[in-house]
Formats: sequence, structure tokens, C-alpha cells
Amino acid sequence: MTAEFDSAGPGPDGAWSYFANEEGRLSLNRSEVAALGDIGGSFWASRDWYIVHCLFSWQKYHRMRRTKIIMEERFDILHHVKHCGRLIRNPTPDHIFLIEVLVTMNSRKDV
Repeated sequence: MTAEFDSAGPGPDGAWSYFANEEGRLSLNRSEVAALGDIGGSFWASRDWYIVHCLFSWQKYHRMRRTKIIMEERFDILHHVKHCGRLIRNPTPDHIFLIEVLVTMNSRKDV
């Protein structure tokens, strides 16, 4: 499912764009984004990226019944579902504007 998400973006071969700053002027690759987990850093991604993250999380919820694979505690809570619902229901004229995304390796932390 990770590979499917990674190729669901608007870029070449379905790539997503990641940025180090809110202005979107300093691009990050996936390795640089992953390294942010070691320091509890953050990156910036499009609102569209965030919505697709939510949709894929909901697919994981559904898949859990069949696979018995447990979802990360950080995302397997009602708070995360409500958070995603608010994001999706809040219309905006620009799906491209950037949202800060925290990177954590401790999935027990709250969203």
C-alpha cells in the first residue's frame, strides 16, 4: 500500500512533492523526509497529499479486518479519523497550498 501511495501523486510517475519550507522553495526527496523522523522534524506537503494520506489511512482501516495487521496507534484512533474528516470537509479553492506535516518514529504520539 505504501508503494501505491507513493505513486498516487500528481508528479512524474505519480511522485509527490515534499518541501523543507512553507513557501515550497526547498524540495526534499523521500530519504530526506524519512531522516526527519530521527529528529522529530517536519516537512511541507500539498493539501492534496494530506487528503490522499487520509484516504489511504481509511483503506488501511478496512484492510485490517482481513489481514489482521494492526495499524499504527497514532492513526488508529477516532481523533485521527475526525481530523481527516475536518480536512476533507473544509473546502478550499486551492488544493495545492502547503500544510506542515510532523514526522515521528514513535507512532504512539497523538496527531
